[in-house]
Amino acid sequence: MTDASAHALGGVLFELPELPAGTSLTLSTRPEMKVVMFISKRFLPIVTRYSTTELEALNILRCLEKSCWLVLGSPFLTKVYTDHQALVGLLRKDDVHGRIVRWQVRLAEYDVEYIYISGRENALADGMSRMRWIGEGSKETQLGTILEVLAVDREQLAKQWKVWLEDKWYGEVVYYKLFGHLNDYRDEDGNPLSAYQRRIIRNK
Repeated sequence: MTDASAHALGGVLFELPELPAGTSLTLSTRPEMKVVMFISKRFLPIVTRYSTTELEALNILRCLEKSCWLVLGSPFLTKVYTDHQALVGLLRKDDVHGRIVRWQVRLAEYDVEYIYISGRENALADGMSRMRWIGEGSKETQLGTILEVLAVDREQLAKQWKVWLEDKWYGEVVYYKLFGHLNDYRDEDGNPLSAYQRRIIRNK
């Protein structure tokens, strides 16, 4: 699962261990998702000038290279989920040019299937690509930020977790880190919420 913002790449390597090999990620299989690795890396300034399609393609390549020791040689097909629909067809073409064709050569090393998912379903990778960068500013500023996080008391932390859970970009990541599974949005009776109901919750 990959996504790129204007400033950074994000990805999530996951598996569905309780389901048959080759099962795709859907709303019904999402609760079985087990995260193996979170990937997040800031782009160099020159890379931020690339087009959106190029950033998304580079993101896929970087995420696969980061997790190559886990996916290369696997007897199972690696499914790459992206919310950039044009890229799914583009990476399969033989008549591309420029940076994309060079990255295609490197991607050929991997046995992958590209799958389009909506941006809302890709919120986890999207959040990883929009992580706030603690490295900005002077060393004093960085140290102050770290100490501020370490010094927070339990009551403040509880309030901050609530803010993070309700955050549009980081809510999915925080929920997973807190509870060990993704939030599949169910009502009080345990029934899955509709896409419209989930949209209302996320936009509150």
